[in-house]
Amino acid sequence: MTVRSCWFESSSGHTLLLKPFKIKDFIRVSTPSNPKLIQKLVGRQKPKYRLAKISDKGGDLSKQWYVQFGLLNLTTGKMKYHREFVSNQLHTTTERYAAAIELRDTINHLLQSGQISPENTEADEIIQHQFLCDGLREYLAFKKPFFSERTFHSYNQITSNLIAWLKDTRRENIFTKDFKPILANEFMRHLAATRSLKAKTYNGYTGYLSSIFEAFVKKEILSTNPFKKVELLPVTQSEIRLWTEKEKTQFFSWCRENDPDLFLIALLVYRAFLRPAEVTRLQVKDIDQNSGLIRVPGSKSKNKTGDWVTLTRQLTELLASRCVELSPDTYLFSKNLLPGPGAIHRNRIDDRFSLARKASGIDTELKLYSLKHTGNSELLEIGVSTEQLKKQNRHHSIVMTEVYAKRIGKKAINEIRDLGDV
Repeated sequence: MTVRSCWFESSSGHTLLLKPFKIKDFIRVSTPSNPKLIQKLVGRQKPKYRLAKISDKGGDLSKQWYVQFGLLNLTTGKMKYHREFVSNQLHTTTERYAAAIELRDTINHLLQSGQISPENTEADEIIQHQFLCDGLREYLAFKKPFFSERTFHSYNQITSNLIAWLKDTRRENIFTKDFKPILANEFMRHLAATRSLKAKTYNGYTGYLSSIFEAFVKKEILSTNPFKKVELLPVTQSEIRLWTEKEKTQFFSWCRENDPDLFLIALLVYRAFLRPAEVTRLQVKDIDQNSGLIRVPGSKSKNKTGDWVTLTRQLTELLASRCVELSPDTYLFSKNLLPGPGAIHRNRIDDRFSLARKASGIDTELKLYSLKHTGNSELLEIGVSTEQLKKQNRHHSIVMTEVYAKRIGKKAINEIRDLGDV
């Protein structure tokens, strides 16, 4: 920058007219006696931000209102302006002004406290977290890589329900900090009434939302978790329905002749106590044919507890036959329940089981999972200890195993391996 000419008072009191010169040259030769002049010539330092202001479009509710604030771009040295929009779903000037004022005051607080600044690259994230809908979406996006497909589906479903309810009740612009326990209870009552939720599902959804809001508490966006104030519903433990000998004979006989793939799956549930969802994730490399064991890694298990499970001789032979000439990464049950390169959803097993149940003429109330309970009960009947069953089921505690217990005895692991063929 070059200054054409200026008057300058020297330290001796003489007034001089300086010829054109560059500011940097002036700074180099000037004395500290003229700091105000130096500041005026060099220019004042630009502010790092501009406080938020409301643009209400002259009070016109048909137009988009917004709150605008500025942040200094450290690269260009210019002020960059950002807009946060006020919801058009607020249909009165009173409601919209209230939302706009709160939004403006929140942003200004963040600016003045330094939580939003040119140096803070997470400014947008801080602002978004002030709005519940944005915070919920961001939580899901962050967690998606860490969730299983099924778990993410559950979280996404309940989150979508909450966002839809917020929109329906004109609360989509609510700040996270304003979502109180009274609203959490109101939403859960709405969900229970409109979806006819069973107690177990109701409690599960409450748990999912509590996990999400606990993350907001940890980030100090909320002081307390509103869903921890939601009272859970009492769950009645359903009676375990065991298969009779006649039902087992009818079903397994039909599968052996008409659906050998489902026959093997049902046998894994009945004799190895695998859950249907775990069966869908089994790969050739999980089978140890020499030892007669099958490995269920924690990453493939519902309760994240992995271990080796003892196979009956019949299962060992059937699995060895199935694994012939297959690569270690091949899934045992892929498309159409045949070996293949990818895992399937457990619903594909349920679909095939429903057809087989009807075709074999057994009770339509019977569940494939009930074969697991039936197998446990039969081993207890012949005296296998609950401790051994705990290991075979990969339960976290003996208490879970004792749900099946009727009579407890002490038998060796060979009792499992030597179980007769089905």
